[in-house]
Amino acid sequence: MKKMKILAVTLILVLGAVQSFSQKKKAVQQPSSQTVQIPYSRIIGKGKPYKDRIALRWNINDFRLFNPMVTTGVFIDRLIIGANDKAEENWKRVSPDTIKAKTMKQFNTPDFKTDTAAMVIAQTLYGKYNYPKDVSLIDQINMQEMDRQNRHMIVSLYGAMTKEGAFMAGLGFEDLIKPDSAKKYVYRVYPAKKINDFGKIDTGYIYVIGRDIKANEYFRGLKTDSYDSYITLKWPVETSPFSGYYIERSADKKQFERITKKIYIPQKDSTTTGAYYVYSDSIPNNKKFYYRLTGVNAFGEHHLYVDTVEAMARDLTPPHPPVMQFARKGNDITFTWTKPTEKDLKGYMIVQGKGLAAGDSVLQKAFMPPTTQRFEYSLPGDFKAAYYRLLTSDHDGNLSYSNPVYIFNTDSIPPAPPQGLTGSIDTLGIVHLKWNTDPDEPILRGYKVFFANQKDHAFTSTSNIVTDTVYQFPTTLKTLSSELYIRIAAVDANFNHSKFSEILKLKRPDTLAPVSPVILKYDNLATGVRLSWSEDKSTGFSHFKLSRKSIKDNLWVPLTSSKLVTFLDTTASRGTRYEYNVIAVDSAGNQSPPSFPLTLVTSKGNTNEEINLTTHYNAGNKQTVISWKKSARVVKNYLLYKDLGKGLTLYKRLEGNLQTYSD
Repeated sequence: MKKMKILAVTLILVLGAVQSFSQKKKAVQQPSSQTVQIPYSRIIGKGKPYKDRIALRWNINDFRLFNPMVTTGVFIDRLIIGANDKAEENWKRVSPDTIKAKTMKQFNTPDFKTDTAAMVIAQTLYGKYNYPKDVSLIDQINMQEMDRQNRHMIVSLYGAMTKEGAFMAGLGFEDLIKPDSAKKYVYRVYPAKKINDFGKIDTGYIYVIGRDIKANEYFRGLKTDSYDSYITLKWPVETSPFSGYYIERSADKKQFERITKKIYIPQKDSTTTGAYYVYSDSIPNNKKFYYRLTGVNAFGEHHLYVDTVEAMARDLTPPHPPVMQFARKGNDITFTWTKPTEKDLKGYMIVQGKGLAAGDSVLQKAFMPPTTQRFEYSLPGDFKAAYYRLLTSDHDGNLSYSNPVYIFNTDSIPPAPPQGLTGSIDTLGIVHLKWNTDPDEPILRGYKVFFANQKDHAFTSTSNIVTDTVYQFPTTLKTLSSELYIRIAAVDANFNHSKFSEILKLKRPDTLAPVSPVILKYDNLATGVRLSWSEDKSTGFSHFKLSRKSIKDNLWVPLTSSKLVTFLDTTASRGTRYEYNVIAVDSAGNQSPPSFPLTLVTSKGNTNEEINLTTHYNAGNKQTVISWKKSARVVKNYLLYKDLGKGLTLYKRLEGNLQTYSD
């Protein structure tokens, strides 16, 4: 037994190193002062009153504790609360024996091989899993954890489908008491014995209201969506108390047949933030079907949804786009096209518009028959220009358009300049433009867009003719020109160019980081550390940020944020090693890389001391003798400075035990 305990603790240590668990854990202090997290969870459950009994179901949300719980078993006690909300008696044991999963021997019955739930639960609880031997210990542990998690899910699922499954898995019990609608019943479910090294399982409480015996439950919310060759059923997740479902289909709304022979475990619809369960059914297009839904709850009850819904898959594939051509003689136009290969065509219309994709009007009052491949049309007397496309429709309303053809009359009058030009530049350097169409202007071929970095520079075209009034193009942000200038011109059918629009000035987003500051000097004073760093004279400069890091805790601490280039740090501890850095920030919020860090040890206290330096000249040896007062502290070195005509500079480093020097 002792050996087994040591093995269990070792396994917990390994698992704790490779995986963090989402459930609440209990910490156990080991002699080595390491904290090991053991599994901890509470039993959760629900109950339902019937005329002659109260049914109970329970489970646990930590897969590591599931097998110990169902194999060692639980006890169940009951407390009855009267109409006056007072307990009628003390807790009473209602489970005559330990409630636990069937043993492998108990599963061995004559009908075992025909009972799917029994076979699955038995195999999942007691079947052995052969883990690969050619993988690492960590991989083996991960595989074992995944296997245990899957076993928990499978047994829980089959135990929630039928009463028999719950009893086989040790997850169900029925209290043979006739519920009183005026009373309430509280049950506590708790482990029959401690599981020790496996973890801790807390008692779960189930609250049952007697009057719920009279409740009539109704479930609704079944809906459908139609697609090409299939439909989807969906129903709300929030109001569903079911573990699984059976889905039925009918062609006449009378005879329904299950299309899910086995119980269906739904998936949430990811396109609606998980608000609906969904099921897809492949059916022929344009044929009506009816659907209904039956939910199976944890007590094995089957509840038919109120809704019976109608659904029909539809052909959503448009016809193949035809190729259209035209011939012109004066004002007489003959359109011709190739016939698509689809057999369900409804017909054609010719669409006229001011743009490539515009459909301002049609030339026919009704669809031309699908056998038509030619249409003749006379242009009106005031005609200037237009785009034409052949619209093709099938019987399901799916549309496709041919290539556009452009017909125009020759003229030399340019169009009016475009109006309403607006735009912006995003942080990726994409220029977004839009402008207005002129309703009084004849149909245009499109527009040309021009740009320049300076208003007085030559403008460059960004592309060929733009056929829309919305346009995007890239520009560089890594330039000294902070602004971009845009103007556009309209181009008509005869390639006449309008005058330019008003110039639009756009500001480029500032994405260039400032130059890193340089810490120039520091003074290690008794009152603190005074630092100085280089200025930033760029136009977009905003402020500096000075930070400090102790070598001990390795955390950068903000000290100041200002435009100043000096700072006295009075919060630094004496005799402590620190690093300092400075960051420049511009008005757009861009930050420079940190300056090269300055590392120093702060002063241990007041270092000011009068040395009382004196000198005299020794004429005999022609030397100047320098002497000073002995320091009261231990001195490692004295630094001697001398002025040779260019100011004081370091001249000699003297040992700390000296008091004189001859030069």
